[in-house]
Amino acid sequence: MTLPELIHPPRLQHSDTETGQQRNASRLELFFDLAFVLVVAELAVELRDNLTLHGVLVFAGLFASIWWAWAGFTIYANRFDTDDVVYRLAKLTAMLAVVGLAASTTEATGSLATQFALCQATLHLILVALYIRAARHVIQARSLIAVYLVAEGLAATLWLAGAVLPAPVRYVCWAVAVAAEAAAPILATMRSAGLPLHLEHLPERFGLLVILVLGQSIAAIAVGVHETDWEAVTVTIAVLGFVVAASLWWIYFDLTGAAATSTLTNRAGHRSTPLHDIYAYGHWPLTLGLAATGVGLEGAILHGDQPALASGIRWVLCGGVALYLLAVTAIRVGVAGSLRKGLPWPAVAVPLTLAVGLASRVRPLVVVAAVTAVLVSEVVVGLAKQRQDTPSTAALENEP
Repeated sequence: MTLPELIHPPRLQHSDTETGQQRNASRLELFFDLAFVLVVAELAVELRDNLTLHGVLVFAGLFASIWWAWAGFTIYANRFDTDDVVYRLAKLTAMLAVVGLAASTTEATGSLATQFALCQATLHLILVALYIRAARHVIQARSLIAVYLVAEGLAATLWLAGAVLPAPVRYVCWAVAVAAEAAAPILATMRSAGLPLHLEHLPERFGLLVILVLGQSIAAIAVGVHETDWEAVTVTIAVLGFVVAASLWWIYFDLTGAAATSTLTNRAGHRSTPLHDIYAYGHWPLTLGLAATGVGLEGAILHGDQPALASGIRWVLCGGVALYLLAVTAIRVGVAGSLRKGLPWPAVAVPLTLAVGLASRVRPLVVVAAVTAVLVSEVVVGLAKQRQDTPSTAALENEP
């Protein structure tokens, strides 16, 4: 191939309604996601070993920093990815930095804080370079690009500062860096003047991340059964845990998540609007809840022979499921613009799940069985509601 064939300057990527072409997540994006899931797995290990309020807060904070780094590359790719050699090399370099994050995550607030911060800074400096390149070639998007350049540049500077400053100032820098990243999409939407998003690409990217994070629950179940030597009670809990994971998958991909994606397409179209922000932001707590649920399921299996499930494990499990349900409800309600889309279903399951978390001196099997019952009920009710809301074929045929 000649050099011009290898290099394609950034350009605005349009939705299928604009180009008539199907666009799916690239192989490089899937490869990139695997590195981020490795970081999530390491975070889960650290939480499993420190099931305290402090451990949960550290887990949530570090998860936020990882999630927004992933979101930064996803948002850039949605608009400007041309999959040329420059972009590929930049993203592979970023992937190497993500591997560094995975190697330092368990000690990110301890002996490896500098390494963790430097890897984060590298990610944001790469994004700065990509946006500078995009600004040169996509003139109509420069006002939008300016927002991301400021946000990513500020984030990179703060992560670099956090690499050398002592605690607790270091953590203040990290928190402000994440806040800058989190504010960027909203500010960019305000300045985008309806610039296009690739609507088919965005839900697919979030859906793939959901699958990969949900896969951590499956891995946790397998680890728990292995480490308890296939004891009858732990195998029973593991089977129930698998039903929990399957129900979470069903709720997202066939029920509330699918409905939100369909509504987003119908209401917002391919132009950048606040509805896209609601959809994207909702996936932050959604995936955080899924990651916590996996830790809780593994803890319940590992302690399946105990007379009562420890409060830390119980609350991580129930809190994770409740956070997930609250997030899918918020996405559904926010995108639809109607509380009726989330009340009473699926929101009713949130207090029910938290009620399970309040039950002390209860065996692990009973706790997991109760959570399973709540989620299976969610799926059953959701399917019934979906059937009720979908016009029958006969009715459609009889329409004038």
